[in-house]
Amino acid sequence: MRPAPRRACTDSADRLARGYAKRAARDFLLERLGAGPAKADDLFEEAEQHGIAKITLKRAKKDLGIKSRKTPGKFDGAWTWELSPDGKVIRLTPQGER
Repeated sequence: MRPAPRRACTDSADRLARGYAKRAARDFLLERLGAGPAKADDLFEEAEQHGIAKITLKRAKKDLGIKSRKTPGKFDGAWTWELSPDGKVIRLTPQGER
């Protein structure tokens, strides 16, 4: 049967596409949060306008070590994201990305 090699090729292409998407999301977050904290809802909306999926943005957030904070003292307060206060950025390179 030949379907397995086609599947392997498709898996490889999918993995490569995900790597590029995550790189774009990381670049977006670094640029956007370089000026200071931002509301998570605003980031999700802007990322969507740039063609970045919510799940990809969350993965990039984790890779970069971005911190989430909720407005203190409010049950329904807004979440904000910010770069690490010590300035350290964690850079992970996904498999297949160089």
